[in-house]
Amino acid sequence: MRKLLATTLFILLLGLPAFAIQETQSQKLTIAQAIELAVNKNLNIHSSKLEIDIQKNNIKSANRLQNPAFTMFYNYGKAGEGNPQQMGAIQGIEIAKRGVRKNLEKSRLELVKETSDRDIFDVKMDVRRSYIEYLAAKTKFSVIKEQKQSLNDIFYMAKKRVDVGLAPELELLQAEMMRSKLVTNYNVAETQVKASQDAFNKALNIGFSTKYDINDEIIDSHSDFVDLMTPDPKKKIASFDEICERAMQKRYDVRIAKQQIEVAKKDLIVIKHQSIPDLELSGGYSYQPASHTQGDGYLSGAYLGGALVNIPVLYTYRPEVKNAKMKLEQAELNYKTVQNNARADLKIAYDKFVTAKINLNYYDDSMYNKSVNLMKRTKSSYQQGKTTLTNVIVMGQSDMEIKYEYIDILEQYYTSWVDFLEQVNDENIDIYSENL
Repeated sequence: MRKLLATTLFILLLGLPAFAIQETQSQKLTIAQAIELAVNKNLNIHSSKLEIDIQKNNIKSANRLQNPAFTMFYNYGKAGEGNPQQMGAIQGIEIAKRGVRKNLEKSRLELVKETSDRDIFDVKMDVRRSYIEYLAAKTKFSVIKEQKQSLNDIFYMAKKRVDVGLAPELELLQAEMMRSKLVTNYNVAETQVKASQDAFNKALNIGFSTKYDINDEIIDSHSDFVDLMTPDPKKKIASFDEICERAMQKRYDVRIAKQQIEVAKKDLIVIKHQSIPDLELSGGYSYQPASHTQGDGYLSGAYLGGALVNIPVLYTYRPEVKNAKMKLEQAELNYKTVQNNARADLKIAYDKFVTAKINLNYYDDSMYNKSVNLMKRTKSSYQQGKTTLTNVIVMGQSDMEIKYEYIDILEQYYTSWVDFLEQVNDENIDIYSENL
């Protein structure tokens, strides 16, 4: 019985992870599909869009009418004799306030829309960057796997040579040490792939029901730049001044800073209008019961009244007006600062992109292909006893370094393009010179 219980418990424990952990589906995306998916389903974007609806309700709130107050006066005893009783309503009417308050909220709505557009753009850029970084990690891992297979081949070549007495046992030990040394690099590269996929899914920010993968497996040495939404590195681009002029009209931070000036202007108008007195109207039914008249019976009628309230005699809102003027000045100074910083940041991104473009064209994928061919020939020479194991190992290290270098240069080109787009704030900007 105990054996049966122990066996049953063991089976349940083995099966527990299958019930506790559900495998997530994996769906592969191109970079364009990833961007489209993020725009439609990213949680940050949905949250940002809700701000637009909230601000629309703020416009309605700013245009509100004052709620009326209902009143009733009744005089008891002698105090009521000859005095009317009243019941009616008091309605407050704001003078020259609703319109300017509504205009302020409309201006804030435009600011919220600009901010929402920037949030959407930022998500697109995050997806682009994480896609490229994930692709680079997968490519480096592919190189490591090739290197692992190559070292396995070298190990078995060395073993055969030692077995037939063509090489000392030291060569086999050397080959084994190099193969073992690669394990660490292999594990690091594999972990980086997993981390990059997690970062890619984090950028998508859709949920955990589906774990998304990228469609591309490696950055190919003859990569189609159009597929990764990147310009051809061999084409000449416009000068910085040309691009800067186009970019400054599109940058969200510049447009947001400019809209903040409009908000500050409208806010100043609203505060100035606070000192305008409001009107208060009252009216209703007035009557005297027969018991409160001097033999005239029941008397009825009506009453009307009016008053100016909030007359700026004791308080004139001067501190609020001064603060609003200073906030407007702050917004104007901020606008100039944003323009200066935008130009400086754009120049940095432009220079980095141009440098990455030059490096990629200078390196050329022929070096990558030459390294691959040279490694094959070196392995073949070792197998035939025409070269030493040391030469093979040195060539293998050089081959991996050249491949890694080329992947890094390609990655830098792609990421520098994303950095550049982040500064111009326009995915469709024409970067080519009109004078070409």
